[in-house]
Amino acid sequence: MAEGAAIVRSFRVGKRTATLTIQAPRSGRANYVTGWSPDTPPFLTRKEMRQYRVGRSRAIAELARLLNIDGDVLIIES
Repeated sequence: MAEGAAIVRSFRVGKRTATLTIQAPRSGRANYVTGWSPDTPPFLTRKEMRQYRVGRSRAIAELARLLNIDGDVLIIES
C-alpha cells in the first residue's frame, strides 16, 4: 500500500484496470489517485465512465465504512 494510503482498490474499466489509491483523510478531506494498466486511456466512453464511477463509488463507500463516517461524501471531479 502506498505511503499514507487508507485503501487501494482495483477494478475493470473496459479493457483496462483502474487502481484507486485513496489517502488517509486529514481535516475531513481525502484525496485519491487513479492509476491505469496497461496504459492510461486517452478518453473514456460513456460505458467506461459509468464503470469507472461505479468502481470509484464503491471504493469511497468502503473507506467511509472503515472510518465509521455516517453522512454524505462529496466527490469533486476536475
